[in-house]
Amino acid sequence: MYKITILITAFMVFAPALAQNTYVYPNKKLADEGLLEYRRYTLEEARAYDRGGSFDPYLPLDWGAERRLTEQDNVYRARVETAGDSLFVAYQTLSARGTYFINSLNAGENWEPFITLEDTTRVLFHLWPEIMKNGSELMIGLGVQEQGEGNSLYYYRSTDTGTTWSDMTRILPNTSWDYNYFASFNNVNNKVFASYRNSVRDSIYVIKSMNWGDTWNGRGVNVAYLNSTPQPMAVRASGNDVHLVWVNEEGTVSCRYSRSTNSGQTWSEEIDIAQDSLGAQRAFVAVQDTHVVISWNGFKYSPYGFTGDLFIKQSFDSGETWGEEQVLTDLHKVWMGTVYIKDSLIVATWQDTRFENGNNEVMAIFSSDYGQTWIEEERLSNANYDSHAPIACMTDNKIHVLWGDMRLSAPGLYYCVNDPLTGIENKETSTPTNIYIESYPNPFNANTIITYIGIEGSDIQIYNITGQLIKSIKTTGKEGVFIWDATDDTEQPVSSGLYFIRAKTSQGYTSKKILYLR
Repeated sequence: MYKITILITAFMVFAPALAQNTYVYPNKKLADEGLLEYRRYTLEEARAYDRGGSFDPYLPLDWGAERRLTEQDNVYRARVETAGDSLFVAYQTLSARGTYFINSLNAGENWEPFITLEDTTRVLFHLWPEIMKNGSELMIGLGVQEQGEGNSLYYYRSTDTGTTWSDMTRILPNTSWDYNYFASFNNVNNKVFASYRNSVRDSIYVIKSMNWGDTWNGRGVNVAYLNSTPQPMAVRASGNDVHLVWVNEEGTVSCRYSRSTNSGQTWSEEIDIAQDSLGAQRAFVAVQDTHVVISWNGFKYSPYGFTGDLFIKQSFDSGETWGEEQVLTDLHKVWMGTVYIKDSLIVATWQDTRFENGNNEVMAIFSSDYGQTWIEEERLSNANYDSHAPIACMTDNKIHVLWGDMRLSAPGLYYCVNDPLTGIENKETSTPTNIYIESYPNPFNANTIITYIGIEGSDIQIYNITGQLIKSIKTTGKEGVFIWDATDDTEQPVSSGLYFIRAKTSQGYTSKKILYLR
């Protein structure tokens, strides 16, 4: 009996017309037989080589072209929240006089015009907004510097997914000694957490609301002493666990971490997560359930004074224990990186100064198997001035990256998308209705049962995220069942990660995404 691995969301389509700016890969079998070199091909090359099925539009494509979403000067930093195929983005400009909101309801294909959120009655400088979602409601939390009045934390709320917004509401009592340039916000349903620096007491505090911002616990809990000039911090939560990372400049500049297991009431002793004797900066954290990933800029391998490499560490028990660090770059030109996780997928993005123009450009790299293997890094921006502060997210089957861009001729908020799971960029084709592939369980950790209907005289094939053919199974009859135990054609076990099952019929192709968790 055969064996197999699996992930969610079936789709069935005819072979689509490929967009002009995409790349495709040849069928791996042809490459293995030496008929075609296994590399990415432009559409023109594919057409020149094509011999009927030589190139597979369902194998992973590269990142699409960068897109300019807004025409604004000095866009600096964005944060994004997703729900289904919807993306909700809050961002700031260096003028900092307002917070901006923009959204897409169809996985980034179209974007609504941006909305400006500001208080025109006072001079307020908006700082580092973060966006959160709770059901159909949105909240944007931010630090605000009030001219002549001091600093505080504020929020905006929307009850209609961003069409209209409330007035700005103050969270902290008004005082000049709350220093909120790099405040961070995150939520779990109606529980909202915010971290900020108390500059008089040289400490980091975490404040919380248990009712979606209606009331807050005063100034919050003092988590750690902070001997540092301002640097970004990040707070992220899942269930009752809250995770906080920041940078401390006492002695060696270090990336610090603390967690709470009781919704922010008490906190663990801080640890130096990077343990880099030459310093670590720009800490960030991503959380999904008990999976926690921290990223930072480290300098242990860098000969340069201001740029280093992007490092990550992972915990699978909500920060109780940590694995070994991984370094994702080797040219020592990283500045301001972030990380995103969803299931087995890890996406890291950063601004990089390696290029001939001497500017910061946006780079991305991702892994579909919890960081065991990584897809080759890609350059996403191509500017004549700085592109910076990228952030990644994911909708159902697309990776999205947004960043601020100060290019001289066309500044604004920029965006790029990759569909690594399906490789389809043009879905305007009809769907066969009499073809069926299902798998259970999915995700799975030992074996999965695959059921098919309407497939006859065709191999069912299983590919990994890079487009490599892992397993071929010959079907017998139009209906059948087989078991996959996560081995390849040589009966060797495959690694954890994302795979997809694919079959060709007279009507087109049908595919099924599956996830193997070992």
